[in-house]
Amino acid sequence: MLKINNLNLSFGTEPLFKQLNLSIFPGQLFLLKGANGSGKTTLLNAISGVIPEHLEAIISGDICLSNQDLSLIPLREKFHTLWYAQSDCDKQFFFPTCEAELAFALENKGITAPEIINRITQSAKRFGLESCLQQSPFTLSGGQKKLLLCAIGAALDSPLLLLDEPLAGLSESSVQIVLNWLKEQKEQGKILIVAEHNPVVKALADMELHLGSYMPDELPTETKPVTLHISSKSDNISEPSNEDIFFIVNDLHFAYPTQNKLFSDFNLKLSKGECVLLQGENGSGKSTLLKLLLGLLQPESGSIVLAGQVVKSFIPSMFRHVFYQSQATRENLLGISATQNWQFWRIAQPGLPQDFYQQEAFFSESSAGQLQCYAQDILPWLMDKFWLLDEPFNHLDAAARKNLVHLLHEKRKSGSGMLVVAHEILYDAKLFDRVIAL
Repeated sequence: MLKINNLNLSFGTEPLFKQLNLSIFPGQLFLLKGANGSGKTTLLNAISGVIPEHLEAIISGDICLSNQDLSLIPLREKFHTLWYAQSDCDKQFFFPTCEAELAFALENKGITAPEIINRITQSAKRFGLESCLQQSPFTLSGGQKKLLLCAIGAALDSPLLLLDEPLAGLSESSVQIVLNWLKEQKEQGKILIVAEHNPVVKALADMELHLGSYMPDELPTETKPVTLHISSKSDNISEPSNEDIFFIVNDLHFAYPTQNKLFSDFNLKLSKGECVLLQGENGSGKSTLLKLLLGLLQPESGSIVLAGQVVKSFIPSMFRHVFYQSQATRENLLGISATQNWQFWRIAQPGLPQDFYQQEAFFSESSAGQLQCYAQDILPWLMDKFWLLDEPFNHLDAAARKNLVHLLHEKRKSGSGMLVVAHEILYDAKLFDRVIAL
């Protein structure tokens, strides 16, 4: 049993938990719910030992697993007891191949070589990663990274599993794979604590904890208009004709080292004002395509033309035409805090308001959903650019998703177009002109 007694936790003078008490028994899935910033990730960090060993906080109380005080186990030894899949996958990858990532903790647990090979093979197969074992984890798609963390957890076979938004960025088929695995872990008597906005997990949950001011996952049928600060530049953009082609991709070929080709003889045309939804299975090349369009990756052959210019590599002048947000949220943020990030944007984009944030918000003390919101705060001021957004709905609670949907509708009215990668929204004829499936 996992037992939490009188947990108190605060960052500075702001208390997040007061006298929190929980008891979770083997075979139970405990679901953490709540708005962005309500403390879901913080609670997982406290149970895992990330707080206070890596993140500074004022903490007191007892966290015990089978009467063993988890605070007495160093973080580097915790894998004997638990597996913690964090929302920011890249924090947990250190090795040149996915196979090495899977093998590392198993070797440290003293498992025999034949058993290590067997566990790696079975876990990779279960999560559809067989072809990725010799690939760098950093070249995986965002969804594949989530699956790799689940595969590591499956291989370790720990009695306690802590999963922070394991379904974010997953296709429908991948979501089902993870749900089946969670169900199996329950049947095997594991203790699971899952922080997740996706309501499909609720069917497996034995208990739920709603932290902070909880927002429902389902979007209301009627919503109040959201106040947005829209750049006046967008008011002067005329609706482009169908002949106004913005991106032209001709005979594109691309593959990551040691991998099969993602694109062969791939062709695509996007007009300046088009709003396009890009979907496909995890690992089908959605994120890669966005990076190729900007010159962040180089094709083996073929050509890409942006606004009449051949894309040979990424150059800053592209910002005149297009704005890109990576699926890795931290790649979209500058500095150490929301305020500092905004000040950097004020240098790049004159005319932004000075005091956009009323109080300092350090990224190290922010949830994944809050970081996503901070990154997206600049979007309303860039309505005149063609947007390339990679999984912008990841980590957002219901209120933030509602705001983003409203913003995307405003973006459509601007006439400057967008290409959006998203698993979590369905095709909307009022929002997207077409869907491209890879």
